[in-house]
Amino acid sequence: HGGTIWLEGCTLRNASALDGGAIFVWGGSLLIEHSRFLDSSAAREAGCIAILEGAAADVRNATLRGCSAGGDGGGIFAADGAQMVLADSFVEECTAEGSGGALALDGAFVEVHRSE
Repeated sequence: HGGTIWLEGCTLRNASALDGGAIFVWGGSLLIEHSRFLDSSAAREAGCIAILEGAAADVRNATLRGCSAGGDGGGIFAADGAQMVLADSFVEECTAEGSGGALALDGAFVEVHRSE
C-alpha cells in the first residue's frame, strides 16, 4: 500500500496484468507527464491504469491507446475513494468487456480537462 510513481516522457507498450495492465496504484500517488501507454491489457479491471483505495493521480499530456480490460475500464479504472485529474490527454481505441471503454468509476472522483 502507498508509495509514489512518477513517469515523465515514458512509453509503456504491451504491458499486461490481472488488474491495471500498465500501472496499479493502491492508496499511493501517481504523476504522469508527457507519456504514452500503448496496447496494454488487464484480465479484469483497468486495461491501462488502476487507481484504488484513496490513491491520488495526476495524468497530464498522456496518450492511452489500444488498451483493453476483461472487466471495467478499458483505459482507466478508479475506485474506492480514488481521486484523479486527467488533463490535456488522449484516451483512444480502448475497450472493456464490462463498463467504460475509456474510463470507469466506482466511488471515485475524476476531473477531466481538455482531453479526448
